[in-house]
Amino acid sequence: MENSQPGPAVSGAIVTTNHVRRLAVAAYLARFKGQSRVHTESDLRSYLTWCESHGLDPLAPPDRISSSISAGFRR
Repeated sequence: MENSQPGPAVSGAIVTTNHVRRLAVAAYLARFKGQSRVHTESDLRSYLTWCESHGLDPLAPPDRISSSISAGFRR
């Protein structure tokens, strides 16, 4: 049974309404513990917010245009 209600991806820190994205975030963060997890979660939250503000899907395959745009984020 799929839960279609929006909710926190992990520990309420990263909130997304997309079920697949929520699972991807949870799976990615599960690899980290302690301060590494805290910092990774913060970086991921910033990146997801940036993608949303630029109308980009962070899970979509990269193309040349979005790759050059996200390169600006990493600088």
